[in-house]
Amino acid sequence: MKVIITPTYKLSGEEGQTVIVSEPAPSRPLPKCVAGPGLLAQILVDKFCDHLPMARQVRRFERDGLSIPYNTLLDWSAKSIDLISVVYDCLKKHILSSPYIHVDETGLKVLIGKEAAN
Repeated sequence: MKVIITPTYKLSGEEGQTVIVSEPAPSRPLPKCVAGPGLLAQILVDKFCDHLPMARQVRRFERDGLSIPYNTLLDWSAKSIDLISVVYDCLKKHILSSPYIHVDETGLKVLIGKEAAN
């Protein structure tokens, strides 16, 4: 767990008034969200790189003692994707300007319908 300590000072102001001065808290990737950048990145990597469905991520967090609702994970991932869309545009431009493009086309087997019963 990361603990952030922000110093707060009590200063004497003009005419005997007390002024409280404090360093602002560090900004978060998503406003009013307790998730930091590491957790948001982990959710996206688990979903899109490791093909781990959100429901399984919820259960994994519960095993670790964290109760994060399914809809919250969906909301965080959607907002995180919006944040990194700027990076996507830059990467796309860079990749398409390359004389040679290589892609890993390894498929992921998915069982659907009758195939799942066998």
